[in-house]
Amino acid sequence: MITVKNKKSTSNRVRPAGYEDWLDLWKQKSGNTNANISCRVPGCIWPAEAGGHVFNVNSTSKEFITPLCREHNHSSFSDTFLVSEKDLVDPN
Repeated sequence: MITVKNKKSTSNRVRPAGYEDWLDLWKQKSGNTNANISCRVPGCIWPAEAGGHVFNVNSTSKEFITPLCREHNHSSFSDTFLVSEKDLVDPN
């Protein structure tokens, strides 16, 4: 498990070509094409609505995409949380 935190000011980022959105990028890169993806914040029961930009708190230069619900993908959510390494994909 890796401790991550939301990366701020990413809403204006343009996803790479070939993906519908950041969650689609996560699905394709992770190989998990299940229609019902859950938010990866421990204890959250809501479905993922976005591929959230997060960073490893021990290496702030490395950014990842992980599935997040609307609440946890919001800039006001500033808690750290644990995510399985398999649920983190490179955004590039």
